[in-house]
Amino acid sequence: MRSTVDTLNPEQSTEYISLPVLTASESSPYPLGQELESPSFPAAGLSSIGDLSKDIENETFNLDGANKPLGLAQVYEGDQPGEYASTERVQQFKLYKRRWAGLSIILMLDVINSMNAFWFTAIASESAERFNVTQTKINWFVNICSLCSLVTFPLVPVACHKYLPRKLCVVAAIVTIVASWIRYAACVAPAFTAEADRHKGWGLVLFSQMLYGLVGPLSLAIGSKYSELWFDVKERTAATMLLSIGAPLGTAIAQIIAPIVCTTADDIPFSVLVMGAISSLTVLSFIIPSQPPIPPTFSASVPPISFVETSRLYFADVKVPFLPLSDKPSTITKRERIDLWLLTFVFGTLTATITAVTSEVNSIFVPYGYSSSAAGNIAAIVAAGLVGAFISAPIIDRYLMGWMCTIAKVFTTIIAFANLGFLFAVKPDNVIGIVALFCLMGGGAFSLLAIGLELGAEVTRQPDTSSSAFYWVSSLFTFVCINIMDALRAGPEANPPYNMKNSLIFEVVMTFVAMGLVYFIRGNQSRSAADNEKLLASKRPNIDSAVVAASARPEDEEKGRKGPSFLRLRSLFKGKA
Repeated sequence: MRSTVDTLNPEQSTEYISLPVLTASESSPYPLGQELESPSFPAAGLSSIGDLSKDIENETFNLDGANKPLGLAQVYEGDQPGEYASTERVQQFKLYKRRWAGLSIILMLDVINSMNAFWFTAIASESAERFNVTQTKINWFVNICSLCSLVTFPLVPVACHKYLPRKLCVVAAIVTIVASWIRYAACVAPAFTAEADRHKGWGLVLFSQMLYGLVGPLSLAIGSKYSELWFDVKERTAATMLLSIGAPLGTAIAQIIAPIVCTTADDIPFSVLVMGAISSLTVLSFIIPSQPPIPPTFSASVPPISFVETSRLYFADVKVPFLPLSDKPSTITKRERIDLWLLTFVFGTLTATITAVTSEVNSIFVPYGYSSSAAGNIAAIVAAGLVGAFISAPIIDRYLMGWMCTIAKVFTTIIAFANLGFLFAVKPDNVIGIVALFCLMGGGAFSLLAIGLELGAEVTRQPDTSSSAFYWVSSLFTFVCINIMDALRAGPEANPPYNMKNSLIFEVVMTFVAMGLVYFIRGNQSRSAADNEKLLASKRPNIDSAVVAASARPEDEEKGRKGPSFLRLRSLFKGKA
């Protein structure tokens, strides 16, 4: 007999691939006939590939564990005792069109949260005049978001272990809407409209910014998790790219819209009203799909490790919940931990420097004679980098998946030298040079966001954990960078007064440090290797077995659509086919 590719439902075009799977041996801690407690196969109790045939001689297994997200499968014994192929089963993979609806809504939520956080940076001088405070206090609208996100990012993996991305996005949407209208009240309530009382409104706006900072990570850090949950290997990087650009894209949009709707200090209430109306669109988060009935890849079907194990990822050898088919170790190795530390620092540094430059754009360009509106438009040019990201992500997905680390090194180098050029380009009447460099910075940054998040997921096999750690560090570094840049601002005696040349030198140094470190990253793609090895093993010529796929039950398909669980596995028992 030969390994086959079966279509489980003749009326559908989805194909299901026959994949070899490691099964429990007689020495396994899970007795034959009992359900596995985990939908993955633990390292303990499993034989090596070479000895696996001895463990299953004259045995037939039928796997089923309630609510275990590994797809339906039936396993039959080969013609001859001891055949390797007698360990095969069919695992179902499927893509759903509604995955794009959920991706679009999460992207919109990220964009709106970022717009709220950076809304006042493009109109800093008008905001300072409206609230009777200094521009440094206006900068604290961004600082407080960064500080509050430091509290939430470490909790995202815990929340992802218990709740699906949809529920986290719903919570973020509700808090965002409430915070937006609190901020509007701070601008129009009688208690804050009198000239002498406007500084009190600043405190209420600061409170609303705290709320944005607390819930922003809920939708931002789940991007890699959502792309793994709904997209296959050929689409994961593109999906992660789309979800990772929400924050910088929202910042760029805020830089464009805010100066248009607010030209004087008296326009601040109207501009906040506009932002409140935009924030109300986050109510669409209620229609984000929960999880697919059938996973798109094997890694999407593997549950996350425990929170205790998650907290040890950076410091100890942690067992992963699944094994590749080869003799690779089942733990995150010391070399991978080094990569994780380097990836975290490089991601945090580059994200922080780009965010800091964008948030300080008004302070950077106004001393050289640019208007607030012109400065905002220049910052928005970073969004032109979306074109590069849209082009690069699908190419990486389909043709350069094994070269992600090399591509990250290239983009990091581009960003570093673009920052160096930007240091000398900031001068009067040099819009063309500044725009060109901002396009390079934006293209490199947007592309690198997705690549960094995917590399973190490859190293840790836990996308929610790595993305949360990366964003936590980037928020911390953003807070530090913005305050250092403020401290390095020139005084009134400088030429021009209050210029930020020293601040830009600091940015250049940070990006070159990141560029130097990125060349030490090895970046083994362990997660993709596990998926690809299972696919390749199903096509080996020495496979000789009968594999029969079991169709998905209608009730399981319906349950998956509503979100409570994936398909079930059959219970494990011993007997003849």
